[in-house]
Amino acid sequence: MTTTYSSAYGSFSFEEDFYNQNKKLIDAYFDRAELRNTYGIDVEGHEGVCFGFDGTGYGSMQKSLPWVLSPVCIKDEELSAGEKGQVDLFRKLYALMIVAHTRVTFEYTDIAIGDGFGFYVRQKATIIPNSHRDGSDLTNFFSVESCTTEDLGYNDRNIINAGYENGYDLHNKDDIQYLKDDYLDDWYYQQTVTYRQRHSLDSIVEALKKLADDNNTYNGAIAEWRFDNDCGDAVREATPNATEK
Repeated sequence: MTTTYSSAYGSFSFEEDFYNQNKKLIDAYFDRAELRNTYGIDVEGHEGVCFGFDGTGYGSMQKSLPWVLSPVCIKDEELSAGEKGQVDLFRKLYALMIVAHTRVTFEYTDIAIGDGFGFYVRQKATIIPNSHRDGSDLTNFFSVESCTTEDLGYNDRNIINAGYENGYDLHNKDDIQYLKDDYLDDWYYQQTVTYRQRHSLDSIVEALKKLADDNNTYNGAIAEWRFDNDCGDAVREATPNATEK
């Protein structure tokens, strides 16, 4: 399983003095701007200086911060009237931000799910307008001034508990039954007679439970996607250690 994106949610905030001085322009821009393209953010309303958002990062939200506040389309050619209005508002706002050298603070949870390279973090970052932009660069309007990271623990149990993935807690009888119904029953009866004579299905479950408990990748639970493709790597890794009848 591979990924080139992350999923983030949280908020961004303007400095209070800057917001109060430019409230009408800022509110007008975020009320109409289409910020999200393949990667970016959707603004979900705001209270004062603080705007809620969810979004998709290019690899991570931190990497996408230099441009997520800009509109989808920034080039002058072939703009619709609505897009031109967004661009005009952004250019006015951006110019004011450069003059004020103001910061925008992002606070969000970010997760990328993948086998061997996923992460699950909480970050606080500040961005500042990039006054040294080359005119040909239409994306990097801001520079990340600072970023602090809290590791929330990337493992199957945590991402399941956080609601990012479906999966099975192998200490829960109901989850074990769901796992059997969803995957293991069919998989087990597709194995050879010799295999089933050596191993009971319950011994396979116990082997999976031990694997999940002993391996920090799982932390006692296994994500559902790991059982794709004939029950996947987790079952293949666990079953050689299953107790024989």
